[in-house]
Amino acid sequence: MPNLQIKGIDEDLYNQIKELARSESRSISQEVLYLIKRYLANRKSFEKHRTPAEEIILTHWSSCLVP
Repeated sequence: MPNLQIKGIDEDLYNQIKELARSESRSISQEVLYLIKRYLANRKSFEKHRTPAEEIILTHWSSCLVP
């Protein structure tokens, strides 16, 4: 089975994943795999929701394009 190593992870992000894993009685590896699988399974719904920054950019650009 393939392995995946993540280097240079932010300590705050690592601690958040560690806490999630603990609360779900999973190892950190199991939690990361769960999160990746969940994201991939729901990718289309994630893509439909814009971030606040994307909304600002799109609103600004669309107002610039309207004659």
